[in-house]
Amino acid sequence: MAGSDCRYCRREQKRRCCSSGDLRHRTSIWRRRIHDADRISALPDDLLLEVLVRLRCAAAAARTSLLGRRWRGLWTRLPELSFHAAAPDPLDAGVAQADLLRPRSSTPPSLLGVHQTCPHAAVVPASVSSWLRAAARLAPAELLIIVRNCRSFGDVIKLPCLDRTISMELHLDGDRVAVPPAGEFRALENLTLSYCDVDLGDLLPRCPRLRRLEIRGGRYLKSITMHSPSLEELILSPSVPIGHVDIVAPGLKKLKYASSSVCPSALKYSGPLLEELDWQCTCQSSTGQFGVRWWLYNMKLACKREEKASLQLNNNHPRVHTMSMLLGVYKRSYGLEEYELGHEMSLVTPFTKFQILELSILTFGHVYGEMVLHLLGLCTFIKKLRVDLREERKTCPADCSCHQPTNWGNITISLTHLTEVDIHGFKGDDHEVEFLKVMFRSAPALERMAVYLACNVSPSNKGCMEIYSISKVYPSVKCNIYHQPDDE
Repeated sequence: MAGSDCRYCRREQKRRCCSSGDLRHRTSIWRRRIHDADRISALPDDLLLEVLVRLRCAAAAARTSLLGRRWRGLWTRLPELSFHAAAPDPLDAGVAQADLLRPRSSTPPSLLGVHQTCPHAAVVPASVSSWLRAAARLAPAELLIIVRNCRSFGDVIKLPCLDRTISMELHLDGDRVAVPPAGEFRALENLTLSYCDVDLGDLLPRCPRLRRLEIRGGRYLKSITMHSPSLEELILSPSVPIGHVDIVAPGLKKLKYASSSVCPSALKYSGPLLEELDWQCTCQSSTGQFGVRWWLYNMKLACKREEKASLQLNNNHPRVHTMSMLLGVYKRSYGLEEYELGHEMSLVTPFTKFQILELSILTFGHVYGEMVLHLLGLCTFIKKLRVDLREERKTCPADCSCHQPTNWGNITISLTHLTEVDIHGFKGDDHEVEFLKVMFRSAPALERMAVYLACNVSPSNKGCMEIYSISKVYPSVKCNIYHQPDDE
């Protein structure tokens, strides 16, 4: 188990669980006491293994072989084999010994974990491939390989057929993984791939029992195609822009997409049993058709409980899907292809009809009504609308193109399901009153309209008085104006 740890690696090693008990520094003391009475070594193997299990690391357990012949090789029979080392040489030696010395007649380990943590001691793909071959022979129920620094030099990591492994997680720092030419992962139910490039179209058909799949990062991940009849939970966290996502999973119940990069340009989905959808990403859509260029910065679709139910701690209350979006007029460009405003939202609306739409708008005083109506036209099925207006410091000049006369105030959108509207940061400008008129006219089932005034805006404002007049035309709508944003 000796290796080429550098000073940094040794410092990191001391922080690991394998250093608990300080076996590395005390073995010389124990060797001097070898002629003393040794009552522990006389214990049955099962009890000695219980002692080794509590060391929580196979490398630390292996060093007990220095105590005497009774302990040699005993560590290879641990139910869990976890190797922690900063440099690759100790890992290679440890995994090789575990594979060589463990009796084939013993019960397969419940866990085989290999952790490489040093940022400058590179692991080559051949080493990782040897660990995977050892895992195929040891047949652990759970396999965990984490490599912080892997340099491929053009080589690929060869994944053998692990037909008895139930859970597998590979974190390989951007390397390519080759799927075996034949065989199935018959027992695999949980698969996590972090920063490694795998041909999912070749791998997933060989996983007939796969229920949970998580994909993180991936520098070579340009598209995602996954067809799996057994998949129930899918988590995608790409670190690079994805061009196309194709999901066919008849049994899928939970889908989560979270990415700091831009949303995929196209999404093809088939999953009729989907119950919970979480979707969060940076967006790249914009439009200049409403006088100024509006940008959609990020979008989040989450499944959560309603606020009133949360306050009452009623866990039995049904959860609803809420779409949250941040928009503004900043001049921002990623150097990527831009999409029409609302493109990202249109990707998910075909298979999830969210009930609540939350819009946070950095207006800078610009007219926003026509832009919001454009987005509402893409989701006419919503039941509740919340608009949070943030003007910031900069204001819109009087000659701004957003004030050019248009006919958007005469638009009527079929919002037949809309029952509640909350608007925060209302100033009472003419275009804002015009927007409220459209909302009253477009939502025949509207029950409640709540308007929260911006700071330094009086309830006697001309726009506020006009709202009172409008509400009298719609007596079925409970319309309230609040001087303080949350003084309800």
